[in-house]
Amino acid sequence: QFTAPAVDAGPSVDRAVPLADLPPDEWPAAARTAANLAAIRLVASGVPIGPDERTTLLRYSGWGGLSLDAVASQLPAGWLPEIRGLIHEYYTPTAVAREIARVLRPLLGGLPQHEGAVRALEPSAGIGRLVHALSGPGFETLAFTAVEYSQVSARLLAAVRPDVPVFEGPFERWLAQNETAVRGTLGLVVSNPPYGVR
Repeated sequence: QFTAPAVDAGPSVDRAVPLADLPPDEWPAAARTAANLAAIRLVASGVPIGPDERTTLLRYSGWGGLSLDAVASQLPAGWLPEIRGLIHEYYTPTAVAREIARVLRPLLGGLPQHEGAVRALEPSAGIGRLVHALSGPGFETLAFTAVEYSQVSARLLAAVRPDVPVFEGPFERWLAQNETAVRGTLGLVVSNPPYGVR
């Protein structure tokens, strides 16, 4: 079980609510950094992923607004996130992902199916907040494919959701490799991609 470090949460966080009970997108920078390090170390260790480990991995929130320089020496070899992530790794807030799921759920019955399932694509998946929100009761017909540019986020998502094919790399590359196979088969595309130069 992850224990958030003692930090000054600042005025935006209700101090009566333990950090561990809040989604990581609402944590202050020090707690996000500690959770990110814990998630990377865990998946890099190669231990089997059970419910407790899955919780630790889901607390990863990306490096948007955080300092990689301060923690680079604490990361396992080969797990240094890409510097470009500092600009756009602000993953969809959990509350927003759940609201998108709430709105989409009653519409799923009208979506086209392919081979008995609604093939769903998340082309900028991050740690998979939208994939997770659109899973479970009421979403059984969805069969997700996730694409994620960040190698760290893609590896974490694959560890958390072994049931979801995860493509690590830019969406443009995934599309070039899979366009023929997916043409006319997707029933849902749901995403909140970064809105930068790319």
